[in-house]
Amino acid sequence: MLFGVPEGTLIETEIDGPAGQTVFSGQRTIEEPQVEYFSYAGRKRRGANWPAGLYTARIAVSGMAPSGPFRVSEQTDLILQ
Repeated sequence: MLFGVPEGTLIETEIDGPAGQTVFSGQRTIEEPQVEYFSYAGRKRRGANWPAGLYTARIAVSGMAPSGPFRVSEQTDLILQ
């Protein structure tokens, strides 16, 4: 969930799986200013269950605000058992 998103903001997402492989990688550019913006990323699983292990998700949001350029990034881990 993002608030006060300027036009041209770039959202980059990457999810790595337990074997270090990239499960998902994508980017999206916001075409017009948004007061509030909700986004999600990922892909459907290809079997009964996702493989167990550590998954790492990274997101970076960058662009140009009235106060100048910005870049914010975050990473989180999820362990499936």
